Amino acid sequence: LSPYKVGGDLAVLLPATSIMMEPKERTTELFKGTQLLIVVQEVKKLKARELRKLQILIGQLQDTVQPLLITASRDTSQVLAYLEVPIGEASATLLQDMLRINTGCLLLERGVIIGKWSLHALHHMHAKLDRLQLLRKKESEKADTP
Repeated sequence: LSPYKVGGDLAVLLPATSIMMEPKERTTELFKGTQLLIVVQEVKKLKARELRKLQILIGQLQDTVQPLLITASRDTSQVLAYLEVPIGEASATLLQDMLRINTGCLLLERGVIIGKWSLHALHHMHAKLDRLQLLRKKESEKADTP
């Protein structure tokens, strides 16, 4: 069983400099606020429709949710720049421990995992984000609000 389960605290689980970003180490920033950690172990295995689903999800997030993409792949420039989110690098072993699949998300609140999904369970993730009011309201819903 993975230690990176719902309720797990990354402050305890992650080595101090396990997620690197240019120009600095990013691990400590995971312990602030609400983060959507998007894990893509191998970019070359990411399909175009999966990339599009991630782009739509990121566009729906409230401003209070900080998306961060983490990958073990070194060549992320063209494919993942499409998402326009900060990109970090971690070891393949760490990402495999976090998620047993190539692409998925972890929802963090001050470093504690409060949700974990594969990209194939996007509807479950979307429902939880909606319940937690972490998604932007659609224009039609805004008009209905008093």
